[in-house]
Amino acid sequence: RTVIRRRLLVAIVTAITAVLLVTGAVVVNVLEDRLVAAVDDQLTEFATQQPVHAFVSLGHGTPTEPFDDRHMAILQLDPDGTVRTAIPSGPSTDPDPLPEVTGIDSGLVARPHTVPSTGDSGPLYRAISVPLPDGGTVVAAVPLRDVHTTVAETRRILLAAGAVALAVVAALVWASIRRGLRPIDDMIGAAERIAVGDMSARTSVPD
Repeated sequence: RTVIRRRLLVAIVTAITAVLLVTGAVVVNVLEDRLVAAVDDQLTEFATQQPVHAFVSLGHGTPTEPFDDRHMAILQLDPDGTVRTAIPSGPSTDPDPLPEVTGIDSGLVARPHTVPSTGDSGPLYRAISVPLPDGGTVVAAVPLRDVHTTVAETRRILLAAGAVALAVVAALVWASIRRGLRPIDDMIGAAERIAVGDMSARTSVPD
């Protein structure tokens, strides 16, 4: 009897766990896709502006306030790909490593793509490149740190909530199994009493 209960409990909880994992993975993937799409919208909006004017207006990387925190890195490249000027993202007192733009394709104006940073501890970036009339390129890149932080926090919340839900479900399933198998337990008990010689043993048979 105990073995049957345990097998039923394991089977049901395993099925529910699989459903929760698949659902959580879908939720996390959809959230990440939408957050990245929002970043891509920012980059696409930048790419439709006058890149030279937008770049110059940002002050060529000189912070205007000691606590400036730029959400976007801007790089101006020469025609040979050399970085001419760069404005890093992050706080002015501790800026992020610049995005890796070696071999970047200036034709990807309307197609933001993910690039690493030049530092080992730097964030991943979504970057877009805009060709300049002189043959150079302006690259705008938004670090994905906030996206990854939000996704990681959502994943932790889902895992914690799923663990609590599984514990509650397991308790309810166990109680339901014990109640559902009670008539069988009565039948087994009566059979055992008959087996030892109690011929008067009987059990009720529910509908």
